[in-house]
Amino acid sequence: PITAAPGETGHRTTDGGTLASLTEFKVLRRDADGTALVEARPLTGRTNQIRLHLWHLGHAIVGDPMYLPHGSLGAMQTLALHDPPMCLHAARIGFRHPVSGERMEFEAAGPEFAATRFAPAASPSDR
Repeated sequence: PITAAPGETGHRTTDGGTLASLTEFKVLRRDADGTALVEARPLTGRTNQIRLHLWHLGHAIVGDPMYLPHGSLGAMQTLALHDPPMCLHAARIGFRHPVSGERMEFEAAGPEFAATRFAPAASPSDR
């Protein structure tokens, strides 16, 4: 579970969390520098869910300014304009439009940090 209210710096935690949350992870690639390319499938939609769940498991996202390695928290949620990017990318996102109820889906090409070995996640209908 994730906390409903943000902390002083806007972070969430799993300590005392009341909002049920579930994320499935799959390691796609392990690199020699100790990093890995991971596919994350959030089955619920909580604020910072992927970032927080990886951090809670001891795997901070490269470039994340808030959820730092070794269980530390940063002082801010977002990066400055000229900071290196956070290595988090939405390959596909889908939701029901809040007004029309229409199913909306969007896909994006893989980012540079994932190189050519990145493939968009399969949609729930592909499983």
